Amino acid sequence: MQHFARIEEGTVREIIEIPDGADINEHFHADIVAALVPDDGGAAVGGGTWDGTAFGPVPVVLPTVDEAKAEAGRRILGVAPEWKQRNMTVRAVELLHKGEADWTTEERAEAAAMESAWAQITAIRVASDVLEAEITEGTYTGVVADWPGWPE
Repeated sequence: MQHFARIEEGTVREIIEIPDGADINEHFHADIVAALVPDDGGAAVGGGTWDGTAFGPVPVVLPTVDEAKAEAGRRILGVAPEWKQRNMTVRAVELLHKGEADWTTEERAEAAAMESAWAQITAIRVASDVLEAEITEGTYTGVVADWPGWPE
């Protein structure tokens, strides 16, 4: 049995065992297995990069402001899809024209539900602004969706 590293786009994706004499293509590199499989027979290390001559660590991928904006958008749509946001805006204008003093009990409940949704959306937008600043300053380098500042 031979050990080989499977490389895709310069990244070691897995260590596999191939029976002796099996057909091996250009995606498998026996010459870097030593860097991935410990001599003591322990677990293989994967996820590093191979540039054709040397094995290196997993590249660090920093988050971007565009990723933060996209995540905020996804979360906002989870609170209220775009069609619902438009409907709430129109309904709020209708209620404003009617005047709060003339609202029915149902309309008051409707207005409270819309205010709650907009408060959630506003909290997401504020959090996104904070995250975008942290990304720009380099103080947050993790996964955007896992950032601890997102509102529940």
